[in-house]
Amino acid sequence: MHQNILKDHGEMLYLIAKHLIWSLLVQTYNELEAVRNMRMKFQSSVAEHILLSGMTDEPRSKNNWYWVHTGENISFNIPWQPTEPNNSDGVERCLQATLSNSIGFNDIECSGDFNYHYTFICQKIDFISPTCY
Repeated sequence: MHQNILKDHGEMLYLIAKHLIWSLLVQTYNELEAVRNMRMKFQSSVAEHILLSGMTDEPRSKNNWYWVHTGENISFNIPWQPTEPNNSDGVERCLQATLSNSIGFNDIECSGDFNYHYTFICQKIDFISPTCY
């Protein structure tokens, strides 16, 4: 199930309200701030925790995060939550954004059983369908 929740600059964002593993295409801190603002506006619809699986630090160091689809380094300073990133058990290669009053990041395992039910925000790109698997 997806809902059209925001249209801006000709691009569409969709709320995916089921447990999935997918990439979130957010390329700047300002875009992530827009997602946080959207969460505040749609408080009942958008989860506090969003998994950003389009970024990883593998096989680089824990402080060298980059975009999987381009290999480019992330262009903004990552505002980590206290004690993060910690690469718990040596398997945390993806980012989770906590979108409460402020944005904070946690490194997290990219697959497997999660302790949270994540909501995903998917961006429709001209040449890619907004379908998430």
